[in-house]
Amino acid sequence: MSIRKPSRFEPLADLSDRGSYYLFTIDLPHVNRDDVHIYLDGDNLVVHAETTYTDDEGAFNHIVYDRQISIPRDADPSSIRVSFKGGMLKVTMNKSTTGKREIPIRRGPDDESNSNPHSPILFVLNSERYLSAHMSTPKEDERQPDI
Repeated sequence: MSIRKPSRFEPLADLSDRGSYYLFTIDLPHVNRDDVHIYLDGDNLVVHAETTYTDDEGAFNHIVYDRQISIPRDADPSSIRVSFKGGMLKVTMNKSTTGKREIPIRRGPDDESNSNPHSPILFVLNSERYLSAHMSTPKEDERQPDI
């Protein structure tokens, strides 16, 4: 039996957005589950695996797989799940619910695009001035009934 020098490979990997979560798939042929090691290193998913096997020609093979994949910003590493079957490693991470959100822009009284004097944004910024200028006390019969 001949012994070959250890071979190092960066395994094939794919990252897909599945709506509410991310799916990482990493191809690790000839590897057993106990030979796979997964780490979170900052914003990276790190996969390391080593295996030895004898090929069809009787040659002894030692293979080392190393792969580092950037985790999307909105992924939640605390939700990580991993499965391994038939040489295929699957890693899922939910999307974070505290990710990106739009922040509304408040308008001021000098904003040219604010032509509506009844704007709720203007009301928030200038409530006292708005109330005194545009609101009057409704008559008793115009008030909404208590429910």
